[in-house]
Amino acid sequence: MRRIFFIILFAGLFNISNYAQTCGFGCLGLSGAYAGYTYEQYSAKGVNGIVKSFKERNGLTGNIEFKEARGYRFGANIFRAQFNHFFLSAKAFYQFLKEEKSKFSSPANIATEEKYTLTLNHWGVGLDLGIPVFNFLDLKLVEGGVTFFNSGFKAQVKQDGREISTSEYENSKTDIGYYLGSGIIIHIIKDYISLEGTAFYHKLNITKMNPVENSSFQLPRPGMDFIDKGGLGGTIQLNIGFPL
Repeated sequence: MRRIFFIILFAGLFNISNYAQTCGFGCLGLSGAYAGYTYEQYSAKGVNGIVKSFKERNGLTGNIEFKEARGYRFGANIFRAQFNHFFLSAKAFYQFLKEEKSKFSSPANIATEEKYTLTLNHWGVGLDLGIPVFNFLDLKLVEGGVTFFNSGFKAQVKQDGREISTSEYENSKTDIGYYLGSGIIIHIIKDYISLEGTAFYHKLNITKMNPVENSSFQLPRPGMDFIDKGGLGGTIQLNIGFPL
């Protein structure tokens, strides 16, 4: 996937330098900003192992599984070069991605609350290449990018509103992921306001998380990845353009 990303990048820069005279909306400048909502799936064997061990240690029952996160994305279209038969965009964004689980029970008539929070906040940069279909509709043939994750996980148990047990983890380094997808762009006001949807597959592997102060146990099995693989995802966003 890394090879595909750089091929798109170099091909795009070559085309821009050769066809700059036809460049329209946001040519080689800050062309606009966007905000959106994202959904992502993943396999989290390490996280689910922590939850299982945490529940057993605290005498809690029931199954809780982490497998998908949602959150908001904010970014900028660094440029969107529009040529006669295709367009090329470069973008950067920051995403707040989270999955949260909670459960209430009353063992021995004691009000008990379990709460588990996984955060997968990350920076990302990407390129997309597409073609206009109609005056109001563009097709994104391919979008690819790189993501830089800052992850964390927290487990808590409260009884009668008082915290009795907590374990918290954070990643020891920045974890790099990749994504590849395609989508459509619907122009509400040409060059100024558009609605963009993207479906993608993302590659993600978070290998090590460190317990923070007062956390009392590590991953349930040495070598178990915190997040072992990514999955399918989707983003819908509103673009605000500033043609130059």
